[in-house]
Amino acid sequence: MDRIPGAHALHSGALSLALFVVIELEVDTPLLDVRVFRSWIFTKALVLVTVGVRGTERGAVLPAAVHAGCHGLTALNSGITLLPQAMAMALTMPVAGKLYDLSAPVGSS
Repeated sequence: MDRIPGAHALHSGALSLALFVVIELEVDTPLLDVRVFRSWIFTKALVLVTVGVRGTERGAVLPAAVHAGCHGLTALNSGITLLPQAMAMALTMPVAGKLYDLSAPVGSS
């Protein structure tokens, strides 16, 4: 009767994470210092990086799986088909990094 596939896994993961944070805040020698998440700038940056990485992974892995699974291409043909995307990313990422370095982070005054 699970309406959303994987909803139980998401709920148990969120509950486990919340329990971990509560325990880590209470013990004398924590495994992980979770107090850094009190900084809103750090938390927001971490969420944005996570979303960006997940988007990049979906853009790189999902098309290859669709080409191989749905269109019946071999792994080699799927890779050759996606090669222009990979080359474009390889060429534009250093430029984007240099442009990002020119701007100051928001909230750093």
